[in-house]
Amino acid sequence: MFKQSDSLQNGLSTYFNEKIKLEVMNSEEANKIMNKTFENINNWLQDNSISQLTKDGIIQAIEQEQWSDLVYAFWQEVTFGTGGIRGRAALTEEDLKSLALNGLSAKILKGPNTINDVVFSKITNGVARYMKKREMKNVVIGYDSRIRGRDFAELIARIFISKGIKVHLFDEPTPYPELSYAVTFLRADIGIEVSASHNDKRYNGYKICTVTGASLNLKQRAEIIDEIYGNENNKEEASTELSDLKDASPDSLAYLGGDKPLLDIGNHSYTNLHKEYLGHIKDFVLRLDTVKENMSNVNIGYCAYYGSGHKVVPWLLKEMGFNNLKIVSEMNTPNGLFPAFKLTELPDPGFIGSAEKASAEFKKEHGDQAFEALDMFVGTDPDADRMGLTINVPKTKRSAVSGDWRLLTANDLWTLVLWYRLSTVAEKNGGKIPDTIHKSIIKSHVTSEALRRVAKKFNIECRGTWVGFGFLAEEIIEEWGRGRANLGAFEESNGFTIGGAKPQKEETLGQGGHTLEKDGTLATLLTAEIAAFAKSKKTTLMDMLNSLYLDPEIGCFVTIEITLPEIGVFEGVEGELLKRKIIRNVERMAQKITKGDNIAIAGLPIVKTETFATGKYDNIYWTGFPDEGLRFYFDNTGDYHLTIRPSGTEAKLRFYVQHKLQGLTQENVWDDKALADKFVEKLARAAIDMVQTKQF
Repeated sequence: MFKQSDSLQNGLSTYFNEKIKLEVMNSEEANKIMNKTFENINNWLQDNSISQLTKDGIIQAIEQEQWSDLVYAFWQEVTFGTGGIRGRAALTEEDLKSLALNGLSAKILKGPNTINDVVFSKITNGVARYMKKREMKNVVIGYDSRIRGRDFAELIARIFISKGIKVHLFDEPTPYPELSYAVTFLRADIGIEVSASHNDKRYNGYKICTVTGASLNLKQRAEIIDEIYGNENNKEEASTELSDLKDASPDSLAYLGGDKPLLDIGNHSYTNLHKEYLGHIKDFVLRLDTVKENMSNVNIGYCAYYGSGHKVVPWLLKEMGFNNLKIVSEMNTPNGLFPAFKLTELPDPGFIGSAEKASAEFKKEHGDQAFEALDMFVGTDPDADRMGLTINVPKTKRSAVSGDWRLLTANDLWTLVLWYRLSTVAEKNGGKIPDTIHKSIIKSHVTSEALRRVAKKFNIECRGTWVGFGFLAEEIIEEWGRGRANLGAFEESNGFTIGGAKPQKEETLGQGGHTLEKDGTLATLLTAEIAAFAKSKKTTLMDMLNSLYLDPEIGCFVTIEITLPEIGVFEGVEGELLKRKIIRNVERMAQKITKGDNIAIAGLPIVKTETFATGKYDNIYWTGFPDEGLRFYFDNTGDYHLTIRPSGTEAKLRFYVQHKLQGLTQENVWDDKALADKFVEKLARAAIDMVQTKQF
């Protein structure tokens, strides 16, 4: 035992007794969590492979009676979510600043449930074991703008090199989709990006992609988890095995980046991956002549949200001739402190609060008139896999939408993108898309049914998957096996790619396809192409979308997604337990409806329910845990429903509403759509209130 053992036991006991009194948790839950927390703290303090500085940080937290932080850091091991592992790298703003200032050796509280050098070493050793058993030899490593991303990436690189695995390392913050593409371009076996995507500034993570550029499928995920957490007898003291990158041989380390190295790379090789990646994306433009003829008339604004899209997105747009580009300079330098965002705010371009910040910064720098003149204002998140689109509202319609601009839902944006691409291919082939039986699109089950209607209009099959781009990628690969090419993969959370047809022999990138990961850079260029097309037709993106609403073969699907909590996350162990109680309550509500109880939300009776579960989190929660959500239908068409789903990327619950609006005309489309937007928001908020305040 360690010197502070009694203080820790007494402090934890007092802390959990208080939680029991407040009915935050019951005694069984409290004892289980308290015992696990104490056990994990003791293990870390007794572990010779963990540095004394890290142990000092733990002891300091005990002496300062940071019981809540200690419980959060030690009550469990950080868990796999959508695409990899994410967690807090810092529990407080002070720790975050210390990490930024002092690096990975900062004297801050670290534990098995936070992102730190000890956890990353354990994960990387597990991934290395997984690779060595399968004779995998090459890994690509990158990082976005998160605090100390490069330091984490270099730590990971040193471990792989010490295991005899060749590393291809990016020399600057790089979009995750570019890393995914690099894996296919270099024919590497695994890709790892140090990133927490759109999570708040406290977070970092370890994203993993496979040889196809796709996220891990469930089988691969389970095998890697077993290597990381199920092989304690094979524990390796990584700190004694690490190589210095400067001493790595040219055969074991190569660098990737832009026009020239930004680091001293010695005699190691260097590849201009930016050029290869962006050159590949340019090939997806369908109407190059239209772009060339109208690009000078398209006004574009761009915000990088302090992330890794800061170079590649502007470069690509300008390379394609979109020179009327105005950038939000304040947010165009990679900075993991995300200065414009408070501690728990998300740098997510698909979130209205984030779009408001970006728009305000644009107006501050370039002026209101410049904003008014924009045809599209786009943003990408810190790892540039998500893209959000803001458009101006005509002055005559601003009273209807209560504002001068509108953040399009990804559902609306992807509907427009899909329609444009399919209609263009059809136009080039005499009005019909050839060989439709061998083509399909894919969407997640919470993504708008409008996409299915667009696909059906062109005789293209639409396949559905669970949420998470790894599932979409897996379905693309399965479609390749069925002889079908993917014309688009779409996710409600601002994600999009094009999978193409089955790769040629010895290739992993689909023929005519992009990497099997969502890509904000690709989405930005293809939206700019549509804006150029709109200019050629003397119309706007919004008018084009309105015409799709009015198309009887497609229609207007009004959608919204609101999270609980809306700002921040369920904090700490208490928040996690509260989230579980709410999910249990929602399950009981669904069971009552199934048994015949009459339950309504916002006055709308629920006619039936459906539960979606994959089993991937059953070992963490409970058997039959509804990781893909519970759905409540308000009619029998299947088009009108609410889905409540636990997020796979952060400690939140997501409430999705879809409603098909009827009776639209050219005259009422703006007003009726605005009213419907307000109604689905009211419905989602009523559901959020109900599941918290009414016990079923």
